[in-house]
Amino acid sequence: MVGVNKFVDSAEELVIPAPDYSMLEMGQVKSLAHLRSSRNAAAVAANLATLKEAARSMAEGDPGNVQMMPHIIDAVRARCTLGEISTAFLEVWGAHSPSV
Repeated sequence: MVGVNKFVDSAEELVIPAPDYSMLEMGQVKSLAHLRSSRNAAAVAANLATLKEAARSMAEGDPGNVQMMPHIIDAVRARCTLGEISTAFLEVWGAHSPSV
C-alpha cells in the first residue's frame, strides 16, 4: 500500500513543547504603540493617501506608467507600518481569491 511505512520505530514519539511568545508579543505591541505615538500622523495620512491614489491610477490606467516603489519608500520613511501599507493596497485592489 502506498503511504504506509513498512518499518515502524517502537520508540515514543518526541514531544517538542511550543515556545511561549507572549513576552515577544508584548514587546512588539509596546514598540508599535511607541512608534505610532512618536511619528507625524499628518505625514503618515498624506503618504498613505498618495499611495492609494497611485494604486488607483495603476488599476485604472496603464500599469507601466505608474511607479509604485517611490510611493512605498516615501510611506516607509514617514514611518507607516507594513500593515498600513498593505491595507492601503487591499482597499484599492482587494484580495486575491484563487479559484480551486
